[in-house]
Amino acid sequence: AACSGFLFALITAAQGITAGSYEAALVVGADALSRWVDWDDRNTCILFGDGAGAVVLEKGSQGLLGFALKSDGAGREKLALPYAGAARTLVYGKRVTLPVGRPMVMAGRGGFLF
Repeated sequence: AACSGFLFALITAAQGITAGSYEAALVVGADALSRWVDWDDRNTCILFGDGAGAVVLEKGSQGLLGFALKSDGAGREKLALPYAGAARTLVYGKRVTLPVGRPMVMAGRGGFLF
C-alpha cells in the first residue's frame, strides 16, 4: 500500500481540479518501510525502503493522461505485512492493541505478478 496512497491522492486531486473544485493542489507522500524489512531477506530488503515525494497540480496544465484504480486481494499472501498486536491496559481498565513489528514477506517474483 506504500505507493497506492500517493496515487489515490494524486488522482483525487486531479479530479478535483478537472471538476473545478480546486485551482491547484499539492500532493505529498512519504513512506517509512525500513522498519518492516527483514534485512537478512534479500528478496525484500533491496526493494523496500524509505522515501518521500511531492507534486503540484495546477488548473490549465495537461493533467493526467489516464488512470485505472483497481484492487484485488486474491494475491495478498504474495506480498504481506503480517500484523501482530500486544494488548496493553490503560487507565480505567481500557485496553488497546499496540502493533508489534514483524517483517514484511514476499513470495519471490510472485509478489510482482499478482
